[in-house]
Order: sequence, then structure tokens, then C-alpha cells
Amino acid sequence: MKHRNIISKRLAFNSFKLISNTAFIIFILNFFYKKIHILYFSENFKDRNILQKKKKFFDKSGIF
Repeated sequence: MKHRNIISKRLAFNSFKLISNTAFIIFILNFFYKKIHILYFSENFKDRNILQKKKKFFDKSGIF
């Protein structure tokens, strides 16, 4: 009975380690993916921000 209890505790600990490691790996991959995504599409983001600023300026000035 004692032997079975030790095995179940070890299994629980191993599964917990596995889950925590996978969560950590997913977190790191997500972080790097976001960084890479921003690096690749930074030009598009810049263009979009400039367009939005121009649009706001024209809306305030009443040209369009």
C-alpha cells in the first residue's frame, strides 16, 4: 500500500512538472512570436498610425 502511494505521488509530481514546463515553453514561444510579429509588420503598423494621425488632423481642420 505504501509503495503504491509513493508511485501515485511521483506520478502527480511528474505530471505537474510536465504541465508547468509546457506552459512555460508556450509562454516563451508566444513572447517571441509577438516580438517577431511586431518586427516583421512594424512598417505596416507605422503606416497605419501615420494614416490615422492624418485622418484625425483632417477631421479637426474640416478639410474632408
